[in-house]
Amino acid sequence: MRRDDLERLSSPAARRMADDYLSQAGDDADASDVDLVEALDRSFAEALSAYDPDAVTARFLSLRFSGDRVNGRLPERIVEEVLAAFRKELRGAAPSASQADLQLDLVGFSRGSAVLHLAPAPVPAELADEGSQLALPMVDPVDSAVRSVADLHDAAEGQQDMRRFADRTDLLHAFVALTDALERHAVDLDVIWRSSSGTSRRATLTELGRAHVRRNLERRESVDQRFFTGRVVELNINGSFSLKLGVAKNSPRIDVDVNSEERLLSLGLGLGETITVTVSRAVEHTNLGITSKSRYSLLSVDSRFTSVDGP
Repeated sequence: MRRDDLERLSSPAARRMADDYLSQAGDDADASDVDLVEALDRSFAEALSAYDPDAVTARFLSLRFSGDRVNGRLPERIVEEVLAAFRKELRGAAPSASQADLQLDLVGFSRGSAVLHLAPAPVPAELADEGSQLALPMVDPVDSAVRSVADLHDAAEGQQDMRRFADRTDLLHAFVALTDALERHAVDLDVIWRSSSGTSRRATLTELGRAHVRRNLERRESVDQRFFTGRVVELNINGSFSLKLGVAKNSPRIDVDVNSEERLLSLGLGLGETITVTVSRAVEHTNLGITSKSRYSLLSVDSRFTSVDGP
């Protein structure tokens, strides 16, 4: 739909949204640059809010895809990969919410740049208050999750320091999977959300943001020396052994690499034997706060050290 067509829309809010879209592409913008469904929906929400500020509107989420390979349609594999990663992002952003709370339904698809229209699954009838159409918790888990995801996308797109998300491991891993999927298919993503209160949130993730993520994923290794006392519980022919650091069933255990089968045999270790070892510990870190599992390499078997450290 072109600018002259959209100007015939009666709602000022819809015309403003159309202008926002078209102004980014200029007067020669194609119909694919405007999602009429989204423009009309935004217009309705604003009109309803103006009439009744306390009105509850239907929640609405759009994932807008754009790129050289997107022309009003999306290959199934792209949809599957991006949706799977986005759902994991939501779960990582709201770990205390149930899977049912974060369930999304596909409610439409718009041509043009290619837009998936999603909506949170409706509240089961038995949970809804009698006489009400919507029954939402005081804090909407979908709204909270989408806003956290949008904050993360904005941080990447804005080239910001992303270490503030370091403690949200599940969210970060899902985000990396999403950026990988977008990168493989050379697709950009807009996330457009409207909450039940009518407030909106939008975040964009383009090549600029994905490049920032790649830089933050560059790994750096730190190495230190540790001492452990434990019981040998496994000998592996690949040249490693396992130590259990304690007597309780749930005591931690570490795998120690000795570099070769021959060296392992020369140590003469026996299952159940208690030993003290000196090892080097190597850990890889990224600026996103993603840390690899510790790797332990044997330096010596030395019973002179009797203190027990944590892994």
